[in-house]
Amino acid sequence: MQEDVITLDLKEEGVRYKMYLPFKETDYIQRIVYQSKAPYEYDMLQTMLTRIPKGSLVLDVGMNIANHSLFFAANGLRVIAFEANPKMSAIAKESIKLNGFEKMIKVYEMGVSNREEMAYFATEIPHNFGAMSLTQGNTAGGGIICKPLDSLKIKEKVVAMKIDVEGMEHKVLDGARKLIAKNRPIIYAEANFVQDFVKVERMLESMEYVCWDTFGYSPTHLFLPLESVSEKQIAAKNAAKLAILQLHHSAYKQESFTNSAFDTIYKEIITIKQKS
Repeated sequence: MQEDVITLDLKEEGVRYKMYLPFKETDYIQRIVYQSKAPYEYDMLQTMLTRIPKGSLVLDVGMNIANHSLFFAANGLRVIAFEANPKMSAIAKESIKLNGFEKMIKVYEMGVSNREEMAYFATEIPHNFGAMSLTQGNTAGGGIICKPLDSLKIKEKVVAMKIDVEGMEHKVLDGARKLIAKNRPIIYAEANFVQDFVKVERMLESMEYVCWDTFGYSPTHLFLPLESVSEKQIAAKNAAKLAILQLHHSAYKQESFTNSAFDTIYKEIITIKQKS
């Protein structure tokens, strides 16, 4: 087991902690963490720290291997984390134990939805466990219980929520309406596809939230309570977004996923032509 444990020494934050990565050779996220010796989506995590006061409570919905939860705990935040995949929660709990974070991170081994229901993982994806999605229903061998966040009746103030549940983000939000209305947390929700983003954005718009920023290779969107930003700030933010959009349509190559994909296709076409 020792060969699967690495230490992350984050000098900018002045913190050190360990992570257990048993699938570092095959799993996408574990491999990135192992090779970089830094948490996955480190840039986003750093910006999150600037918005969340130390000692605050954060909900990590879709904990996976506890990449985000461990970073939060190491930096003095308390976490309630949720993970439906038993294999991932076992890995996460090992990392939590290695760091003595049991009092900082409370783990619920269950799915999160907008109603109590059973679900299961139809397919395992060994090269990217984080991309596995739940299917509603049951299997012959049983299933995974899913519950709405509102049913847990969390009494402490929730300052931030991070949601990464592979297309079920809107259901998580729908099942947390009371919690969101009471606490008005900042919300980081992953939405890889347009249809998923539209569902999330429309639901949060109905709760008087505004989409403020986007991070990461797998797009994670920051939503802020509308009352926390002014009209001038919104106008300035929209102007900046428009400028970025124009850059992506300029003649200059941008370091973006789209440009990278086109560059790969171009190189493959050249290689094929050279061989023919």
